[in-house]
Amino acid sequence: HIEDARLADHAGAAPSPVEPGTRASAVRVRFEAGRGDGLRIGSGGTATGSDLTFTGNAGHAIRLTGPGAAVRVTTVAFTSNGGVVIAHPQSDISLLGAVSAAGSPILGIELMGGQITNSVTWRKNPLPIVVRNMIDVTGSATTLTVDPGVVVKLRGLDRHIGSGDFTTNTAELVFNGRLLSQGTAAAPVYFTSLFDDSVGGDTNNDGAATAPGPGNWHRLTMNSASALHELRHTIVRYGGAQLGGFVNMIQVGSSTLTVTGGEIASGTAG
Repeated sequence: HIEDARLADHAGAAPSPVEPGTRASAVRVRFEAGRGDGLRIGSGGTATGSDLTFTGNAGHAIRLTGPGAAVRVTTVAFTSNGGVVIAHPQSDISLLGAVSAAGSPILGIELMGGQITNSVTWRKNPLPIVVRNMIDVTGSATTLTVDPGVVVKLRGLDRHIGSGDFTTNTAELVFNGRLLSQGTAAAPVYFTSLFDDSVGGDTNNDGAATAPGPGNWHRLTMNSASALHELRHTIVRYGGAQLGGFVNMIQVGSSTLTVTGGEIASGTAG
């Protein structure tokens, strides 16, 4: 446990790493001017805290490096870090109370590409989730649950995609398990472009320099023959980046998809 402290200039390593499978807590702590990440949490590790400040770290303010890593903090300010939060897609992230973020290239919770092999819930946070490339929900018993009000923004990593341009490294969610998107009429779930400032704010922190459009990301791909996927009050837009000749924003293979409410619009195919 760390309380009323300033941790700074830590030579490329997190000043207070949470080792795999361990727990740590912090209250009224400043993580600043580090040459790497501010706080690093290993697989299965848990960090809790309140009244935290992350400022001027060259890396991300918080990095969750493996599956099962968790962070639960109340009242936190992120200012001028290399990034805000970056995490394995099977992490558990809860940012509560007053949360502010400014001065970083991406003002969101960035998820690394990779596999989700155990069921996980993406929770509603003040900052949107940013999917950097492909995430594969694998295994017929594995479910990705997306809570009401979650904003998921997907990005093409190489360049802005549009007007027939395409990239082979654009964001995609592949479900060889199950997708349960639990939006409500009052709090829909969004799968949209990183450039969409109308929900979740100006996540790529460039003012009006970029605007969303069809083909900004690839698609939601649903493969599992045994899965019943659900999109409840879910808004899917600006996908359909061309890969292998396909421009559909939602691909349903041998799966079953139920859509209740919501909207599917502004993709490359219409």
